[in-house]
Amino acid sequence: MGEDTGETNQSYLEKITPKDLVMFSSSVRKIIAKNDFNYLDVDYDLQLPDQKQQDSIRVWGLPQARLQDPVPLGVLLGFSGASIFNFFRRRPALTSIHLHLLSSLAIAGIAKLGYAKFEDYRTQRELVIWDYVKKHPKDFPEVFNPPKKYKDLLLSWKPVR
Repeated sequence: MGEDTGETNQSYLEKITPKDLVMFSSSVRKIIAKNDFNYLDVDYDLQLPDQKQQDSIRVWGLPQARLQDPVPLGVLLGFSGASIFNFFRRRPALTSIHLHLLSSLAIAGIAKLGYAKFEDYRTQRELVIWDYVKKHPKDFPEVFNPPKKYKDLLLSWKPVR
């Protein structure tokens, strides 16, 4: 079936560290480090602020709000959707403030739940990929072997003058 060189998956894992796994997101790298690299007794985290720490950064006492986050995007879409609804009913855009409030809260909640589900799905997908890579180390030499350097790839060259 296959060649047996005597190396186990554990010996392959000893060649790499969690910070070598750049193809995975930071949350997945932390899970991998906790599950597979706990024998190292070293925290290989890069000490970069995660999403919760970035959200706690405040300017003038206000949290940092990014439009790409699901809650502000949901509030904006709900508010603008209610304004468009009022426009098609031939009413002023900002009337029926309860409609604006309810649609903003509903769409923001749906966006937050959807984003959390998507993050869980992405984390599970990356962990399945890591499990496959870990079980088939010979198919992924770029993960378990050190990268090649240009000095090893290029031939020596002497200019003729």
